[in-house]
Amino acid sequence: MSEKPSLSSELTDRSTPLEVKVDQILRVEAASDILPFYNPCQDAILVDASSGLGGVFDGVGGTKRAEIASATATETIGNYYAGASEPTDLEAAKELLYFALVRADEQIKAVASTLNLPEVPQTTAAVAKLWRDPASGDYKLLAASSGDSRV
Repeated sequence: MSEKPSLSSELTDRSTPLEVKVDQILRVEAASDILPFYNPCQDAILVDASSGLGGVFDGVGGTKRAEIASATATETIGNYYAGASEPTDLEAAKELLYFALVRADEQIKAVASTLNLPEVPQTTAAVAKLWRDPASGDYKLLAASSGDSRV
């Protein structure tokens, strides 16, 4: 049974950075200022050290319930990767990342419908995947974004 990715729908306080080591070649840290006028926090992070997957999701403040969009995207992308086989070539790795974001968008719309929300909440996304080419052993950092968040 594979271990479920470490998912977090809330960012940590700047004084307590999240630190994860991926095969001792990459150190990941995340921190955010939780501002008092954003309650609940509309941002979310995804860190899965075992697969080299990470993302930042910035709920769009102009939409109601943006925290639902960022949390749903975080969980959906993490679960999408957890259920997928590791790609054996670069094109398949790129495709997996692309379809993880597409699936997150579909899931946000489904959740909005299920909750009968008057509008679909929105989030930006910046996702990165450290992928190791099984043929050469080389690492490549794949990145994808949606909205005005960039990797």
